[in-house]
This record gives sequence, C-alpha cells and structure tokens, in this order.
Amino acid sequence: MLTFQLTASVALIAVVMIIFKQLSFVKHSDLGFDRELLLRIDIPFMFQQTNTMRQEIDKLPFVLGTSLSSGCPGMINNKYGSNTGEKSFDINCIPVGDNYIKTMGFEILKGRDFMDGDLNKACLINEETLRQFGWDSFEGKRFNNGPEGGLEVIGILNDFKFESYHSTVEPLALIFDGGLYSNVLSVRLAPGNAGQDIGQIRKIWESISPYEPFSFIFYDDLFQSMYEKEEKLASSITFFSLIAIALTCMGILVQIFMICLNRVKEIGIRKINGARISEVMVMLNRDFVKWVAIAFVIATPIAWYVMNKWLENFAYKTELSWWIFALAGVLALGIALLTVSWQSWRAATRNPVEALRYE
Repeated sequence: MLTFQLTASVALIAVVMIIFKQLSFVKHSDLGFDRELLLRIDIPFMFQQTNTMRQEIDKLPFVLGTSLSSGCPGMINNKYGSNTGEKSFDINCIPVGDNYIKTMGFEILKGRDFMDGDLNKACLINEETLRQFGWDSFEGKRFNNGPEGGLEVIGILNDFKFESYHSTVEPLALIFDGGLYSNVLSVRLAPGNAGQDIGQIRKIWESISPYEPFSFIFYDDLFQSMYEKEEKLASSITFFSLIAIALTCMGILVQIFMICLNRVKEIGIRKINGARISEVMVMLNRDFVKWVAIAFVIATPIAWYVMNKWLENFAYKTELSWWIFALAGVLALGIALLTVSWQSWRAATRNPVEALRYE
C-alpha cells in the first residue's frame, strides 16, 4: 500500500511539473510579434463612428499606433480558397487598414508594406503560404481571390503565431482593404500606467458612442486565455497531488511508528553498545529509501508515457527533460525522509534503559 502511495506521489509530482513547464513555454514563447501593451478593442457590427473613434484615440500621447482590421491574431473569421493555377488550399485572411504591420509589430522579411495605391489590390503572405504554394519567390505572384486578376503579393511576413500552440502555423494573407469592414481596432500603448491609459480610451469611447459597450482585451491576455483548459487541469492535478502526498505522509508515519514499536529493544541495545543517534536513524530510514527508489522506478515510465501522450495535443511543446523525473524522485524522497525522521529521531533519542524495560 505504501509503495503504491509513493508511486502515485512521484508520478503526480512529475506530471504537475511537466504541465507547468509546458504552460510556461506556451505563455512566454515568442509569438513573432510584440503582444505586450497591445490592446484589442472590439468594434460593434455596423458601427458608424469607427474612423472618428480611431482618430481621437490616435491623438492620445501614450498611443504609439492604431490600425483597423477584420479579425486579428487569436480571432480570424475569414478563410478563403486560393487557386494560383499551381496549387489550391485554404488561406486564413485578415483584411487590414493602414499602419497595421507597424502597430502589430509584424516583420516583413521580403518586399514592402502597404501603400495607399494598394487598396483592394495587394496582399502580404506569411512564410507558410509561400511554402504551401511551392514558390521560390513572391515576386510576380498573385493571390487569385478578389478583384479580377487577383491580389498582387507584395511581400513575405514572418510566421507569427495567430492561433494557440495546439496547432502549427497555417497559411495566412493580410489583405489591404483600408479597414472598410473592420470589427477590431488594435492600439499600441507606450510603457506606463496601462490602467489609466485604458481609462482615458474608455472616456473617448463613451463620449462618441455612449450606448455601445466598451469591450477590450490585451493580446497577451487573449493568447493566455487559449490555455484555460490546461490551467484548470494543472490546478486539479496539483490539488490531487497534495492530497496524495498528505495520505502518503500519513502512511509513512504509521509505518515508521510500527517499525519503531517492533524494534524498540533493538534500538536500546544498539545505543547501549555505543550506536550514535545518526546511525540509529539511518537504520530506521533505510527501508524507506528503498521504497521510494522502487516507487521512482515504477512511476517514471508511467508519468513519461502519460505526459508524452498529453503533449501530443500541442504542435509546439517543451521537452520531457530527464531532470523533471529526477527532481520528482528527489522531492518524494525528501518528503518521505522528513516525515520518517521526525519519528525515528524520537526513537533514536529515547533513553535506552526505558527501551529495554519496554514490554
């Protein structure tokens, strides 16, 4: 029973550490654009004051840039089929307005940004789209979805993440439509007091559109919200791990108490013969070290298999590092020894004469 409890504790400790390691990885990895201090404001359907709202917000001293779009990273509503005559597949599309690349912090690897003359005529594609088409270069290529003749591909964007890490980066095109049918206003804020900044933006919103709710979210929070399921899983397993550890400690206390009770005279004789307290404690603790070692050997492959299957849900994932399992074993051993040592120290420091009189 105790070996089973120790095995469960080692496995659960390893599982918790791996889940938190993966969550840390997905939350702090580079998305390919600067999501910090980048605000998404939702534009209501058929909103008539979009441009006025943007112009007023753009005037605020702490606003570094604004741009309109239909959809955004984390919320793409448009997916179109593309046919270049060479290959066809679906491409995620974000119709955007001016200043979008700069506001979002995307990187143009080759080519150029949008200009006024590109309205409804040009697009930027990401590296994955280039690979899917099998093109060596974007120059002279057209994305055949749109006006007659299609959209001219004017540049290549870096493969920034626009979905969660559960899936790989898919083909993407930014289409320059001037922000005509936008449902998102992205705002880049300067470092400072974000709470006060949002308060000022809210005042502008309410002065222009008092009857529409002011709905916003930071892109950083938007991407973190994609892992709520994993967060809940981590919390649940942590809770059960603590229960398992508590039950294991209780089992260890019962076991060491029975061992000390059965070996009370032996301990007394050893002490009379000159055994030190540390030697008695080592004698009593030795079996528990063996049990933890056995539990570690059993728990490690189980935890590795379970977490390897769980990590298959992610296209981008952390490594199942050996040190995680080693640390889980060390922690379990430390917890066991701390629990055992309290009782074994009491037994080792007991007056040997009293021990010999026992029974």
